[in-house]
Amino acid sequence: MNRKEISNLLNTYKTLIGLSDYKINLVSGYHDLGSNHIAEEDVDIYEKEIEIKLSNDFNELCDKKKRNVLLHEIIHARIYAYNAKLEEIIATEEELLVNDITNAVECRIK
Repeated sequence: MNRKEISNLLNTYKTLIGLSDYKINLVSGYHDLGSNHIAEEDVDIYEKEIEIKLSNDFNELCDKKKRNVLLHEIIHARIYAYNAKLEEIIATEEELLVNDITNAVECRIK
């Protein structure tokens, strides 16, 4: 599987799982992913970018395993993006709740 095929596959996967508005940057030849890591992802939800880092060991895999690894990393990215968005919603709702309680207490003090 060459770089273009990998990029095409990642673009297909990102569309299927709801990340079509994200850009993917593919980085291969990584040496420092850890002993059991073939790939890893970094997600920037503000820039809507996903960096997929592939270790040198990735090239030794059969195509089926490569597809599995790529899908696995894109799913990690999707979960990260979802959780980050959820945290933003919770923080906003928490602030609204604090403001409501503050206003209610202030009204009782007056």
